[in-house]
Amino acid sequence: MEVTTSSTIKPENMYNYINSFFMNPVILGIFVLVIVLYFIFFLSLGKNNNSSIFNSNPDMSSLPSSSSNSLEEGIFSSIGLGSNTSSGPASTSLSRTTINNSSSTSSFITNFLTVIILIIFIILLLINGLQYYFGVDIIAKLKDLFGQNPQIDIKVVEKDKPDGDKKIFPKIRKPVLKEEVFNIPGNYFNYDDAKTLCQAQGARLATYNEVEDAYNNGAEWCNYGWSDGQMALFPTQKTTYDGLQKIKGHENDCGRPGVNGGYMANPEIQYGVNCYGYKPKMTKEEEELMNTSTPYPKTEKDLEMERRVNYWKTKLDEILVSPFNYNTWSRV
Repeated sequence: MEVTTSSTIKPENMYNYINSFFMNPVILGIFVLVIVLYFIFFLSLGKNNNSSIFNSNPDMSSLPSSSSNSLEEGIFSSIGLGSNTSSGPASTSLSRTTINNSSSTSSFITNFLTVIILIIFIILLLINGLQYYFGVDIIAKLKDLFGQNPQIDIKVVEKDKPDGDKKIFPKIRKPVLKEEVFNIPGNYFNYDDAKTLCQAQGARLATYNEVEDAYNNGAEWCNYGWSDGQMALFPTQKTTYDGLQKIKGHENDCGRPGVNGGYMANPEIQYGVNCYGYKPKMTKEEEELMNTSTPYPKTEKDLEMERRVNYWKTKLDEILVSPFNYNTWSRV
């Protein structure tokens, strides 16, 4: 919405307002259309009145030729066309010729105005069609119309389509890669191997602060990883720690909440690796491992239980299940 502080009360502002109002092509079109309709209406009215004078009165139609000729002389003498003519056949033919000429002139004017109206109607139809179907608005401004340098300014404005006509496509956001801490599991690497392995991944060993930032963002892995400064570290979330306290024999498998570990004097101890850089894309094997792994290492007892569960899964088709009672299968 445009707000202006100018007022139309001042004379110069009032002049500009009226000038811009009447220079609007829509106003001009309506004005021309009204004038054309005005002329057509009164031309047709005058033609009907003339015909009604001779046709509506039966007495005048029954007058003799001399009387009608006298009437024609009176009519045309009143308009200055037959003041000196006689009442003979020549004057009658002249009068009829004059009537035919005037009627043909009137017919020409009527046809001309009809063509003008049709042209204006077609132009308005095209303008409104462009505006409605294509959202294109044509604005024309006339400047200095009666001056020495008249100007016409035509602007084509493409309007925004309504929300219902717009096709909304979801924006696809490209993932923004950021450097982060990632862990390579398995106790297979000494400190020197850890440094070269991170470099092979296009990364470097993560510092303690970077591992701590990863922990604050939700990272955890339950195995030591060589880090910068010959430290072996791993983060554990409190929810995981609380869950392990409920599993007998696994209370201390993943240390305590926070960043576990510290400096290791022996660089030859084999741990995993904590790298900092752009994390590689996940493979199918890594995806399966992420979906099936547990926060703690499985004991022999856990593995035996898992084997028994998998065995009974293969026998489910051979085992019958009792109904809820003697009338219904289940409670639902």
